[in-house]
Amino acid sequence: MFQFHSYSHRFARFKETRPASYAKGPAFACIAWIPFAKSVAALPPCEYQKHEYARKFLRTKSVFDLVFRSGNRTPAAKFGSREKFLTSLDAKDFRGALAIDNVSAALSAEGEFMGVDFDYFAEAGFTPFRLQPESKVSYFCPGAKDSNFALSSVPNQDLTVELWVCFKLGKFPDFLNYAMTGTKAPSAILRIDYSLKSTQAVKIDVAGSDIPSQIHYRSWVEGTAYHNMLNISTSEIDGFLNAGECANAPISVKGHVETSWLPVSNPEEPVEVQPSGVKLF
Repeated sequence: MFQFHSYSHRFARFKETRPASYAKGPAFACIAWIPFAKSVAALPPCEYQKHEYARKFLRTKSVFDLVFRSGNRTPAAKFGSREKFLTSLDAKDFRGALAIDNVSAALSAEGEFMGVDFDYFAEAGFTPFRLQPESKVSYFCPGAKDSNFALSSVPNQDLTVELWVCFKLGKFPDFLNYAMTGTKAPSAILRIDYSLKSTQAVKIDVAGSDIPSQIHYRSWVEGTAYHNMLNISTSEIDGFLNAGECANAPISVKGHVETSWLPVSNPEEPVEVQPSGVKLF
């Protein structure tokens, strides 16, 4: 069902120059999800239970009861391959996912970055619906999505790919949110800043909104960074909720990875690929 897309670009001044080598970087991915609970009261002690949205609506359920009842299973700790990562998403049990793979930057004989090739994945997930807290998911409502990437370079220093996806509730759950709160939901964000340095370093920053939770994977194995939305403060909860109807929620860095790229000599020059609808800033 899901698949990666490929992108290849050469900077204009290197259009006629054959690369002397490539800098190969590791795959990196992140998945966003909302933890499942039968009700907000069933969660471990957290600030959601003290929030005004934890109060019952029409003596039945609170806003946060519905949020966590529509939660997801915790993603796998590791996948082992890109194919297993994609297969896991076919279950639709996630809110958003972002990944970059097969990163390969072309280098001139002087060591300057000439361009980059990579595969990318940026998708909104789904909102699960359960008729009863204990029941299986009856329906997965697809979320709304906007995604893009930007490419930048500082000569003789670095090359950076900024990849992001915004995602929010689908039409029906957003209607329920409006009925209970009087406003439509904001958009959550996942973002990866992937930088190759002339020093042979790779620096990866993962950013995102405080809601939902995130898990990060380096080379399809879980990294050290793990953002748990159950640990955020009341002000961070409100910062997300009050971002505005359909507006992007505030983001902050949730994880950081540093490693080295692998030099590869005598590469074959790939064919330039630029998918339609992609903006290059």
